[in-house]
Amino acid sequence: SKTFKYVFVPTSTDEPAEEREMTYTEDTIVQCCTEAFQEHYRGKSSKMSSEQQQQMLKGIIEQAKASGKEVDESKIDASMIKQLTSIQMCEMVPLINPKAVNGFTAVYMYCDDSGVYKGLPVNSRACMLSQACGKPTQVVGDVFLTRTCDDGRDKFERYDFTLSEFNPQAKWILDAGKVPPPPTTKPPPSEATIIAWQKQLGDWVASKLTQWDDDEQFRTSRQDKYPDRASYEIFLQEKADAKLKVKLA
Repeated sequence: SKTFKYVFVPTSTDEPAEEREMTYTEDTIVQCCTEAFQEHYRGKSSKMSSEQQQQMLKGIIEQAKASGKEVDESKIDASMIKQLTSIQMCEMVPLINPKAVNGFTAVYMYCDDSGVYKGLPVNSRACMLSQACGKPTQVVGDVFLTRTCDDGRDKFERYDFTLSEFNPQAKWILDAGKVPPPPTTKPPPSEATIIAWQKQLGDWVASKLTQWDDDEQFRTSRQDKYPDRASYEIFLQEKADAKLKVKLA
């Protein structure tokens, strides 16, 4: 098993943000955060008042109707309310998206997916961080901050996200806001430069042929591929031409 660090940011500013550690295995590396954070939010949901449950239920019904589903509210009883409000999901907000330019490293903020329906208070510290990342999202309830490396193919790793990085002026946020400079167009090489390259490559070919002529061990080790000097010279010239094309590109 392995461990990684993440940060917990409570809703109340009276409670300090905490750096925590999570253990995972190869089998749980992907879902470990979602499962752990769902359990946290589920524990909070069990303490919801009847009014909060009704508010959450109203939001679920409105969401269902908006997606075109028919809902018969007359059939909703107390047991169904309890069942519906016990459903717990996490919302993953990418503060930094994984891209080739950042080594496919991402920072995610996990929120209670039903936080608005539950009437949870605004998390002012999480809002400040979100805005600093260019994500002007109103965040409610407790949040968790994690870092991963995910190239969308075979690589998926958990990296540390530490308490010192929970700061709108942190280096990872400032770096994310930097716009890479536009690609520069190289001026074409001068005629003198091209002649110098050609001479350098010609000298390289000549030195290899001299080695073929004078060094029996060198020659013998290559005769499986190149039975004679002429075939070896053709190979060297093709390689030199390829090197010159790369330089001219």
